Amino acid sequence: MAGKKQPQTRAGRCIKKSAILKSPFTQLPDSGPPREKESLQVMFDPFRPIPPVDRNALMTFLEDSNRVDHDCIYERLDKPSFQNIINSGGWLRDNEIDTILFFERRRKEANQQCIIVDVMFWSWMWGTYDAIAKINIYTHPNKRPQVPKHDWTVDIDATLIKYVKGILPAHSSSWNKIDHVYVPVNCENKHWLAAHVDIPKRHVTLFDSNCAGTLDWFQVNNAESLGVLFPYLLNKSGFYDARPELASNCTQLLQPFSISRTKASDCPQQIVSGDCGVFMLKCIEYLSSSKNFDYGQDNIQFFREKYAVDIYHHRLSM
Repeated sequence: MAGKKQPQTRAGRCIKKSAILKSPFTQLPDSGPPREKESLQVMFDPFRPIPPVDRNALMTFLEDSNRVDHDCIYERLDKPSFQNIINSGGWLRDNEIDTILFFERRRKEANQQCIIVDVMFWSWMWGTYDAIAKINIYTHPNKRPQVPKHDWTVDIDATLIKYVKGILPAHSSSWNKIDHVYVPVNCENKHWLAAHVDIPKRHVTLFDSNCAGTLDWFQVNNAESLGVLFPYLLNKSGFYDARPELASNCTQLLQPFSISRTKASDCPQQIVSGDCGVFMLKCIEYLSSSKNFDYGQDNIQFFREKYAVDIYHHRLSM
């Protein structure tokens, strides 16, 4: 839309059997009729040791005074970024979060069963909503003024629609056959949370590694843009045309998704201030791989080093 003010972020691929097969071995017994196509699970071991040679390569780079940065494909990261990822309590910045999520999407690209977006998606959603709603997240929902009635369709622009189409971010895919979307959520540049958007259930679940730090309603306030804008984004992008079974109740189609925060007992909790970014990344990694949480604060330093080594070598190891 001409003259429209852009929202601002808060921080400004089967081997076929040959037709003739000769073998000196006895034929294997018939295993029965062919099975239906089965979905492949992306199996990974989060605790796989870091190869010493890979760690040494990263350390050599960090100690080389002639090199200031390293091409990580997604973008070039400088030494402070690598050191920030490695150091205990280091606050992970947007570009460091997005570089790691880039490799997480690339690892799952051949077998995508969910969508993992980037920080820009969150910033765009938050900025679009805040431009009109202007809510004070420090005020309880029952005590703050109601958000003015507004047709958010006009605010869903081409950038957001590219996410649903699978154009953004890199190594993503169309949402048309996807039920689950994972979003990195930033709370006032002080805290990172993971959001799981369950499209069929029309619900957003927040996974917070520091539940003791804030009340549920505060984090729900902060993520309100996801609940309100997701229905409009899905509708305007044509998602419901591709998934008509999810649009049977047209009168409720544009109603906000519900939002809740998990209990501390249902999400690994941090002890070290500043580690929330790593907790958020591991949470998305586990949830998107259908893996039960089995880590805690004692594992975070290892995960930090593993992330730094992996992105230096252009991968996230299995």
